[in-house]
Amino acid sequence: MKSDDPSSSLNTSSTLEARLARFKELRDKREEAAALNLASTKIEDAELCRDPRNQNRLLRKQAKAHKYLAKQAAKEEGIDLDRKNNLTYTVEETRQWNEMIAAKEARRDPGFTDFTQLTRRKYEKLTDKLDTHAIVRRSKEEAAEAMAQEVVKDQQQRLKHSRRRRFDETEEVTFINERNARFNKKASRAYDEYTEELRESLERGTAFQWFTRQARDPYVRAARDANYRSRAAFKLIQIDEKFSLFKGANLVVDLGATPGGWSQVASSRISRDGSVIAIDMLEMDPLPAVQFVQGDFTLPQSLEHISNMCSGRAVDVVLSYHSVPQIMHRDMSPNLSGIGDQDHIRSMELVKSAFAFSRLSLRPGGHFVAKVFEGRLITVFNKVVTVKPKASRKESSEMYILGLSKKKSA
Repeated sequence: MKSDDPSSSLNTSSTLEARLARFKELRDKREEAAALNLASTKIEDAELCRDPRNQNRLLRKQAKAHKYLAKQAAKEEGIDLDRKNNLTYTVEETRQWNEMIAAKEARRDPGFTDFTQLTRRKYEKLTDKLDTHAIVRRSKEEAAEAMAQEVVKDQQQRLKHSRRRRFDETEEVTFINERNARFNKKASRAYDEYTEELRESLERGTAFQWFTRQARDPYVRAARDANYRSRAAFKLIQIDEKFSLFKGANLVVDLGATPGGWSQVASSRISRDGSVIAIDMLEMDPLPAVQFVQGDFTLPQSLEHISNMCSGRAVDVVLSYHSVPQIMHRDMSPNLSGIGDQDHIRSMELVKSAFAFSRLSLRPGGHFVAKVFEGRLITVFNKVVTVKPKASRKESSEMYILGLSKKKSA
C-alpha cells in the first residue's frame, strides 16, 4: 500500500537537492582543477621552450639590480652594506671563503702561459687531494672520486652547447656577437655570388697579395695558356721529365685530385690504353681517360671502391698532392685551422694514408709521389728522392718526396 505521508516526500526531495548540490560542487572543483592543470602545463611548456641561457642571463641581471637597490638603500641609511652582509656569515663560511681566495691566488696566472704550463696546472688541480705517497699507501676513495668527477665535469663542459654554434656545431665562428652574425648573413646573401673566388683565395693571404702574386706568376699564365686546371700541373711535369714516372705506366691513382691538374698530366703521359683513377672529397669536372670518385679516401669503403675499379691490376704510379687551397679548389687538403703545427700534422696523416695505399697497391717497380713526407719510404722503395720543382714558389716550404722503384719484398 502506497504511503501518502507528505513528510516522506519532502525528505526525498531535500535529499535529491542535496545530492545535486554536492554533484555540482564536485563538478565545479573538477573543472577548476582541470583549468589549474592546464595553466600549469602551459607554464611548464613555456619554461621548456625558453632558452636556459637567456633565463640565466635574466636572473643575473635581476640579482645585480637587487644588489644595486640594496646598496642605494644602505647608502641613504648610512649603513655599510658589505659590513652588514659579513655579519650574516658563520665562522665556517668565512673560513671556506678565505681558503677559496687563497687557492685562487695561488693559481693566478702571473703572465703569459703556454700549453705545457696550463696542462701542468690542470694536472696539479686534479691531483691536489690525492696522497703524494700513493705508491706506499693508497689515497682515500673520496679523493679519487673527486678527481673522477672533475674529469667528467670537464668532458661535459667541452660537449656543452656552444652559443656561437647554436644551429650548426661544425660552423666556423666568423662573428663576435649575435648582431654581428646577423649582419654577416645579410652581407653573405648580397655578395657571396660575387666574392666566392676571392674568399677562397684569402686563405693564402690578403686578396691584394693573392692577386698580385697570381698576376706576376709565370706558371699561372702558362697553365691558363696550356689549359691546365692548376699551376701544380707543371710541378708534376718537371718531376716526370727528371724521373720518367709515367714511362710504360698503364694505371695511375691520383689521391686528392681536385681540381685535376695532376690527373691531366698523368692521363696525357700514360700509355694509350692506360687509365687514371682520381678521388677527392670535392667535385671535379670530367677528364678524358680519368675515372673520378667523389669521396673520402681515408674511409674503408672508398678504398674498397678504388680496389674494385682497379680490377685486380697493380698500380704503376700513386700521386698524392696536398696543398693549401688554390683559387676554389682544395686538393686532398684538410680544412685548415690556421694553426701551423696542427695543420701540418693533419696533412701528414693524409699522406700516411696515401703511403699505406701505395704500399698495398703499387706493383714492384712502381712509383709514389707525395708532397711533404719523409720517414719509412726507404724501407719500401729502392730510391727515395727529395725534389723541389722550379714551379714551386720560392717562398713556399713545400717539398716532394719520390719513392722510386718499389721493392719486391715490401
